[in-house]
Amino acid sequence: MVLLPMLISFLALNILYAIFPYIGRKTLSFGISIPENIFNNSKLSSIRKKYRNLIISSGIFFVAVIIILVLLPTINSNQAGISSAILVLVNLLANSLIYLRAHKQMKALKSENVWEQDASQLITVETGFRSRKIKTNPLWFAIYLLVITTTIMVSLIVYETIPGRIPLRFDFSGYATNFVEKSYQVLLFIPLVQLLMTLIFIFVYYSITKAKQQIEPGNRQQTLQQTVIFRYRWSLFTIIAGLLTLVMLSLIQFTMIGLIPSKMISMIILILPIIIVIAAVILSILTGQSGSRVKTKNPQEKKPIFKDDDSYWKFGVLYYNPEDPAIFIEKRFGIGWTINWGRKSSWLILLGLLLLTGGFILISFLLAG
Repeated sequence: MVLLPMLISFLALNILYAIFPYIGRKTLSFGISIPENIFNNSKLSSIRKKYRNLIISSGIFFVAVIIILVLLPTINSNQAGISSAILVLVNLLANSLIYLRAHKQMKALKSENVWEQDASQLITVETGFRSRKIKTNPLWFAIYLLVITTTIMVSLIVYETIPGRIPLRFDFSGYATNFVEKSYQVLLFIPLVQLLMTLIFIFVYYSITKAKQQIEPGNRQQTLQQTVIFRYRWSLFTIIAGLLTLVMLSLIQFTMIGLIPSKMISMIILILPIIIVIAAVILSILTGQSGSRVKTKNPQEKKPIFKDDDSYWKFGVLYYNPEDPAIFIEKRFGIGWTINWGRKSSWLILLGLLLLTGGFILISFLLAG
C-alpha cells in the first residue's frame, strides 16, 4: 500500500520531466530562444530524443532500486522510507544534470548557426491583458477559511468526549502507533497547518495572476488566447488542489478525535496525493507551458523569434534582470512560473517564505510540547 502510490507519483513526475521539451513554446528549447521554424530541425530533435531517453532510463533505474530496497526483508519501514526519499532526491539531481547537458548542447548549437541574424527580434505588450479572464474568482479562498473554522469548531464541540490520549500516527492498516495527551494545543496543530497551506496556495495564485505576460509578436492573437487559458486553468487547479488538501487535513483531524474510522483516512491519504499529481501531469500535457498545446481558431501568422534575452537566463532556468520590474515570470523549461532574482522584492518574498516556514516549525514544537 505504501509502495504503489509512491511509485505512481514518482513515475508520473518523471514522465512529465521527460516531455517538458515537447510541451513548451516552440520558440524555446532547453532554456534557449530559437526561431519557431527550426524547432523540428533534425539536430534539435536529436537533442530532445536523447534527453527524453536518458530521463526515462533514469526513472526506470531508480524505480527498480526503490522496489528492491523496500522489499528487502532486512530493512524496516522507517529505513525504507528514508532511503526512498534520498533516492528520489538523487533522481531529481540526475534529471537536473541531464537537463544541463541538453542545455549546453543547445547553447552550442545556437552559437554555431547564429539563427537570430535572419529573424526579427520584437516584443509585444497587450495593454488589456489583465482585464481578460486570466484567473478564477479569488473569493473561492473563502471556502478555505470555512474548512479551517469548521475543523476548529467541531474539535471544540466534541472536546469533552475525546479520549485522554489522542492518536497522532497510524500505520497503513489503520491502527494507531503513536499517542499524545489530549490538549487544546494539540488540536490546534492541524488548523495551523491548514492556515499555512492556505497562505502558500494564495501566494501561488497571486504569482499566476501577476506574472509577466509572454506574447509572441509574430503570432500575437493566438499566443494571447493561449496564455489567458493557461493562466486560468492553473489558477483553477491551484484552488481545487488546495481545497482538497485542506479537506484531507480536516479528515485527519476528525480521525484523531474519533469521528472517522482510521482505515478510511489511510486510503484517503494514499489516494488523494496521487490524484492531484496525475491531474497536474494531465493538465500540463493538455495545456503545455504558456498554453502552447491549446488549439485556437486564429490563423497562423509569420512568427519571428521571440525576444532573444538568453543573457538574462542562467542555465535557462534562473532569470536575473534588475532592469525588469516584473517579479514573476514564466519558466523557460518546465511548467509554471519562477521569480526575477534580479529584483530585491523577489529576495524579500523568499525571506518571507523562509520566516513563515520557520515560524510554523517553532509553533509546532511549542504546541507539541
